[in-house]
Amino acid sequence: MKKQLFAVFALIAAAFAFSSPRIDAKPDGDSVIIITPGNNLGTPVPNRSSVPIGGSVSEGIIYLSFSDNLGVIAVELSESVNGLILQTVVDSSYLSAAIPFVGAPGEYYITFTLTSGAEYIGTFVIY
Repeated sequence: MKKQLFAVFALIAAAFAFSSPRIDAKPDGDSVIIITPGNNLGTPVPNRSSVPIGGSVSEGIIYLSFSDNLGVIAVELSESVNGLILQTVVDSSYLSAAIPFVGAPGEYYITFTLTSGAEYIGTFVIY
């Protein structure tokens, strides 16, 4: 009996070990925007410093949150196939912002440029 019980638990553990949730999609279908510091050349750079911008996409809206008032931020959104599809500015003084967005399934890149010239690059996928 103990061997059978152990076998059942081993099978359950193996099932969990081989299941790999997607890091860029929440269970409810929303997409998390993964944001990293940029190097002003449009490519992410490795940096362990804190990123002051967080974001997600849900039901046609890009939701942004800011850890501090970063001033006015230029935002550019590109899709991997169609290129640049949206340019806007957001005011981070409210520590949050929402950008209406209608996007088809695909891979998206979002660039945030602060007035200081600092740049942050995000990616997300819509399935």
